[in-house]
Amino acid sequence: MAQPKNDHHDAKREGPSPYARVDDVLRSLQSPGVEELCDEAADAAGRGHTDRALKIYAEVLSQDPLNTTARFGRACVRALAGDGVSALEDVGCNVRQVEKYLGVTGRRDDPCQVANVYHQLAYVLMQCEKYVDAAKAYARAIEFDPGDSELWAGRAWAHFLSGNTQQALDDATTAARKAGDANIEVVASVARLYLESGDVDRASDYIERMLHRASPDSAFLEAIVLRLRDRADWAKALKLTEGASKLGADPSLRVLRAHLLASTGDLDGGIQLVRGFDFATHSRNWYNAACVYGVCAKNRPPAADWVSSGIDCLDRAVAAGWDDAKSLLEDEDLEIFRNSASFAAVLAKCSSRQK
Repeated sequence: MAQPKNDHHDAKREGPSPYARVDDVLRSLQSPGVEELCDEAADAAGRGHTDRALKIYAEVLSQDPLNTTARFGRACVRALAGDGVSALEDVGCNVRQVEKYLGVTGRRDDPCQVANVYHQLAYVLMQCEKYVDAAKAYARAIEFDPGDSELWAGRAWAHFLSGNTQQALDDATTAARKAGDANIEVVASVARLYLESGDVDRASDYIERMLHRASPDSAFLEAIVLRLRDRADWAKALKLTEGASKLGADPSLRVLRAHLLASTGDLDGGIQLVRGFDFATHSRNWYNAACVYGVCAKNRPPAADWVSSGIDCLDRAVAAGWDDAKSLLEDEDLEIFRNSASFAAVLAKCSSRQK
């Protein structure tokens, strides 16, 4: 069975939305049209039009130099473009504003808004890979809003990426406790951190906790299930895929569950999930569907129809772009197909793609 080529999670991007608003503690948007311009810049950045976004933010700041939304938006764009120095200058301007406010008034009656400014600073520091400083910024934010689970999850990642694994896990546990069932994204972030730290059991426990409300990212869930499968923890792997299937699982998880069922003896259950299902142009899913047929055919001979269906799935995989001829020759799930003339034809097509 083929695994995803890359299940890497870009952990440094854990944090608040890049375009969160900060209004009350600082100053409200006053210039006409400024809010619309910030929305336009955020949209441009989201589409990858960096130069356009920076130009719009510069226009906003020329009208309103202390506009916190534009400062943070531009900081995010600059950080993602590799200009960490300028990014930190922008977000630092917002921090100086809030610290000046606190110093002048001594007021702490709107702590969540103040915490959000330090959250923004931590977010940009994470983008710049300054994880120790990011942990400090998260700590400052937590001082003002200790009940915000996102802050604890963010600091957990900052600790983890700076090498302080135990502190990271402590913060992650706190984040999950504070999140409860109210913030699924935080629970998913905590699960990712446990998976990155090598604790597959805790990661799967947190994912299972999510599944009664929402389906996590399919690639991430697939990564956990594959690790469980590789250590033969079939029961837990099947439980996670069952929960995801009830929420309308991604086709990749559908075929993975089919393979798990076939591998644990439920041949009919595995076949039922792949028979007649259209995996469109996803070559890996077609390939893995073929593997399901292969496992089933090998364990219930004679099974000429399953062999035929499996080779048809391989043909569809090659048509969709599968070009790994070596896997067709070496994958033990496909062993029962290799004496077939139809398999030889598919192999020839696949080999020709490599030339």
